[in-house]
Amino acid sequence: SNWQYIRVDNYWTEQGIDYHGVAWYATTIKIPEGQKEYIWLLFEMLDGAAEIWIDGQLAGKLPGAPWDKPKAVELTTLVEPGSQYSLVIRVVKDIYAAGLCGPVKLMESYKIIGDR
Repeated sequence: SNWQYIRVDNYWTEQGIDYHGVAWYATTIKIPEGQKEYIWLLFEMLDGAAEIWIDGQLAGKLPGAPWDKPKAVELTTLVEPGSQYSLVIRVVKDIYAAGLCGPVKLMESYKIIGDR
């Protein structure tokens, strides 16, 4: 009952929410049919340390710094093409701007071995 709708294109602190600490984002995602390679969730900008959960399983943790660079979590072993999942993101930020600020994209990549 305490959930509030919020956009991911701007920090929660810029959307009139005067709060710092732990915040949760929740939505559902569908993995498109035909995905054959590695599947990633890409955050264009994420200000705060984060944990990413898929259907209750921890997919990964992301550090708070750098706050202004893209970050990604691999979902390959947790998802199947054509299926829908609960996506929950826990963000912790104690000062200044906080939260997601920009697109969150579902991406596919090839396996990379070494530096190219």
